[in-house]
Amino acid sequence: MKSSNVTAARAGGLTAEQLRDAAGRIRWYHSMDLGQGVVTRGETDPQVYLKRLHLPARLGGLTVIDIGAWDGFYSFEAERRGAKRVLATDHFCWSGPGWGTKAGFDLAHKALGSNSISHAWSYMPGAETR
Repeated sequence: MKSSNVTAARAGGLTAEQLRDAAGRIRWYHSMDLGQGVVTRGETDPQVYLKRLHLPARLGGLTVIDIGAWDGFYSFEAERRGAKRVLATDHFCWSGPGWGTKAGFDLAHKALGSNSISHAWSYMPGAETR
């Protein structure tokens, strides 16, 4: 297998060009590295906030829930740090009144080869999930 095919396989079957094109069609909240030289153009750089959060360098064996995941940066970061299971949730952006959609999360999930689970739960009384 050629190295470009190996890279595409790691990116959910997407070539760098396909990944760049797909990422360019999405309005991102988080800037994040999707691999293959593709970095999303997000509204915020979560790397700045990571330093303030003081997350452990290793989350091995832990289960993490990311409430309000949006594009999933923190979900994927927890996975990168070794979390055993990650549940990403969002209602406001994925199926509610927010300007975001789940497209960014889904593309990043595919590109990063993530094993995280996602669900569009609502935590607000009377809010409808779709």
